[in-house]
Amino acid sequence: KAIFIDYDSVLISRRSTFEILNFIAKKIDYKGLIKKEKFYDINKIISEMAKSVNYEGNVADLLYLYKKVWKKGSKLNLPLLKQLSVLKLPAYILTNSSTKDVQEELGDYLNLFSNIFDKNSFEYRKPSDEFYEAVFKTTKLKPEEVVYIGDNYEGDIKPILEFGIRTAISIYADNEYIDYTDNDWLLDIFSDLNKNE
Repeated sequence: KAIFIDYDSVLISRRSTFEILNFIAKKIDYKGLIKKEKFYDINKIISEMAKSVNYEGNVADLLYLYKKVWKKGSKLNLPLLKQLSVLKLPAYILTNSSTKDVQEELGDYLNLFSNIFDKNSFEYRKPSDEFYEAVFKTTKLKPEEVVYIGDNYEGDIKPILEFGIRTAISIYADNEYIDYTDNDWLLDIFSDLNKNE
């Protein structure tokens, strides 16, 4: 009956957070180790980097630089957006990005989506069970009526699988995810991305 879709790395491709944090670290001469993580608290990490090097500028400027670099070179997944327009199923975006950013980036494609559930939609953020429960309650959909398209096993696939939802995974996800979702679909949702520029 409906599709739930992760935004970053599914509907839009971006540079990796790890790569951008290392870029900023180099800019401010931070020599510490930035670990590769599934999730990053960007504000905390950048604030800690700035503090450790006695950065004289405004931390807000570094956060702005992060966001600017993060968005630079982003590409919408036109093949997936075209598929959604053909399917004509209600589609909902589930994201920790802001609705404002999603709306600006999707532009005319925004009409393909029934709603955007972002980091400010509920008291809890994705991937918490409470976030997903609130999405189901708001949409009045049951897990078995929905397919979820995501790219991050820990960040969105594993938590929502526990609700009994079907999932489809971008091939850009780690190979280990395939083992956990053997009855679901594996999508090459970015295969034609570069052909549509």
